[in-house]
Amino acid sequence: MNHIMSKKVGKNVAKISFNVKLDTENAYIMACRQILPVGLLGLMLTGMYFSTSASANTTLNVVSAVFTNDIYKGAINPNASEKKLMSVARASPWCFGIFMILIALAVPYLGGVVEFTISLGAITDGPLLLPPIWALFSKRLTGKATINITLVSLAVNIFFKLILPAINGYKLSRGSEIEMLLGVLLPLILLLIYDFIFARKQSTSEDYQLYLNYKSEKKVVAMQMDAKEMAIIRTQNKFGLRMIAFSLLFTGLLLLVLSLITPHSKGLVLVIAILIMIGAIIPWRVSKK
Repeated sequence: MNHIMSKKVGKNVAKISFNVKLDTENAYIMACRQILPVGLLGLMLTGMYFSTSASANTTLNVVSAVFTNDIYKGAINPNASEKKLMSVARASPWCFGIFMILIALAVPYLGGVVEFTISLGAITDGPLLLPPIWALFSKRLTGKATINITLVSLAVNIFFKLILPAINGYKLSRGSEIEMLLGVLLPLILLLIYDFIFARKQSTSEDYQLYLNYKSEKKVVAMQMDAKEMAIIRTQNKFGLRMIAFSLLFTGLLLLVLSLITPHSKGLVLVIAILIMIGAIIPWRVSKK
């Protein structure tokens, strides 16, 4: 009787656990709540906040620089003055920042952070990464063709991901990996068609020749550096190496103090602290040379 009752209870528990929806978006913070004490939990949240802020700030600066120098000056207004470029560089982070905030506010309506991140990666990773990587090995691929392939792939992916479900209810399923395959295979097929069909008659593109000329000019400029410039470069390199060594040493000391007060895994934390402090010797010795 007890065996039969235990089997029934086990089946019921399995059904309940199967039907419970896991909170995947808050899994990390829930695990921290169960493990970390109050003080360390607050420190972890503060670190996550500042890390996210720094990442967003860096992303906005990079996007603003690319938009100002490559898009605005390169295509929209090639004759723009330095004052005009500075105004665009100051205004563009506000526009991109507001756009990021709107996307963040719309994330709950798009299925949550996990669903949004995976779908966004499936849609954009292939079109945005494959053409530039292909250009590293292909001498026939032009900048215009790279942009066109990226835009076509993005448009097709967005159509199947957002527009088609609104029209007839058909939605790409990640379970069958159609979404990922479309995001990766479509730009790859377009690159193969362009490189081996449309551009097979030319050995190198005009953009590749411009790159070779730019590379040769940089070599000439590098050879013309005087001793004063080389001394400045060496000083900057030494300062960077010493800062790296100081950061590693400081991190090792913090872990060393933590190993003395932590109630668990003292030996492991102590070994990690010692290894980090030993690693600080490498950049310090290089800076002395």
